[in-house]
Amino acid sequence: MVPRFFERNRVLLTVGVAVLLIAGTLVIMLTGGSEEAPEFSATSTGYVDGVDGNRETILLSDYRGQVVVLDLMAEWCGPCKKVASDTLKPLYEGGYRDSDEVIIISVSVAGDSPGLLEDMQREYGYDWLHVTDNDDEVITGYNAQQIPKVVVIDQQGRITFSALGIVKQDKLQREVESALSGEGSLEKVKQNSIFLMAIGAGALAFFSPCSFPLLPGYVSFYLTSRKTGSGSLNERTAREALPAGLAAASGILVVLLLLALLVVPFSHLLADYVPLLELLVGTAVFVLGLSMLLDWSLEPLLRPLRQLSSALGAAAATVTRGHPTALAESGIRRVTGSDFSFAASREAGLAGQFWYGVGYGSASAGCTAPVFIALMLSSLKYTLAGALLVFSLYAFSAAALMVAFTLLIASSESTIINRLRASTRHIHVVGGTVMVVVGIYLVWFYLSANTSLL
Repeated sequence: MVPRFFERNRVLLTVGVAVLLIAGTLVIMLTGGSEEAPEFSATSTGYVDGVDGNRETILLSDYRGQVVVLDLMAEWCGPCKKVASDTLKPLYEGGYRDSDEVIIISVSVAGDSPGLLEDMQREYGYDWLHVTDNDDEVITGYNAQQIPKVVVIDQQGRITFSALGIVKQDKLQREVESALSGEGSLEKVKQNSIFLMAIGAGALAFFSPCSFPLLPGYVSFYLTSRKTGSGSLNERTAREALPAGLAAASGILVVLLLLALLVVPFSHLLADYVPLLELLVGTAVFVLGLSMLLDWSLEPLLRPLRQLSSALGAAAATVTRGHPTALAESGIRRVTGSDFSFAASREAGLAGQFWYGVGYGSASAGCTAPVFIALMLSSLKYTLAGALLVFSLYAFSAAALMVAFTLLIASSESTIINRLRASTRHIHVVGGTVMVVVGIYLVWFYLSANTSLL
């Protein structure tokens, strides 16, 4: 009886188990740990307060007795520079420059060289201490699944505050003053292996502030491309929605693969251009939404993309002789019991879901690429197999959540479509409006994080 139940609900159970594993990993990573700030060594740029000095190795313990503001960042991370310009620089210039009680340390966790960090300091007037992590201890020791991340450490070496993303100046100053007075509330941080970090970072990449706003647009895009609903969340719904979810997930995987193959080996040459992906995606989503509102045909614009996709697919099939594709199809069929093939998915018109996945992965890279690159560079210090495992875990986590989200949309599809079915035009107006708003938000988010630094 039980085996038959599993056989009949294979897709639902497979996706459910994957989501539970990801959620369990996040719980493990975020619970427990120690209040003591993990020790690390780093190499300084030697440039402080406009004065050149010697580059030297520092230890966190060198600053015991002072409150340490630890800024986990990367040289080419736009939000990181926003934190530096709008939060850390005013704090430093407003009272902590000459303080013997407080020190600000910006630590690159993405393999930036001291020379590159020094150039950034000179360009933007970042006069406080900047260092680069020597042994990739910081990203795993401080559970930096996203950057920027700001941590406050009191005089006894205990963590009293940590936050991902943009931190306001007044908020951080209050936390520093609390640490100075000994009234800061203690927080725990758990050191994790690089493999657990890969799963957690992949999940948070799906929910990153750069890409998460695209989810309402994906709902609109998915629903407007389908005119009938399947009903509740059941195996039939899951099997019908699986190809669309896998198509979107494949788009995310392509972006991650390109980042791994192109950006990681040439990170300091290409990394500055990665945040532009968010601007391009926002513009594309806006245009797509506008075309739905005004009933424009984008076929002339989409035709080159389809031709490029077909050409790339044909070239990949020639080089690989179809083996990876066949292996992936076989694995999907075996795990889900679904008669799945990529060729049938293309014939079913799922190219749109694939390209939306490409856009989603590209937008996410605007926020999460520094951590992805840091994880890949760290894993390469082990073995090639270790690097492949880190990539696979990161990609699996992000892709599985996209598939699960697609199934959730499909489960409510009939209710939404039935309410709008009185007019097909209503569906396009609602979907187009959502995508226009999402596109405007993504462009605004990019400009707000980067234009002040240009």
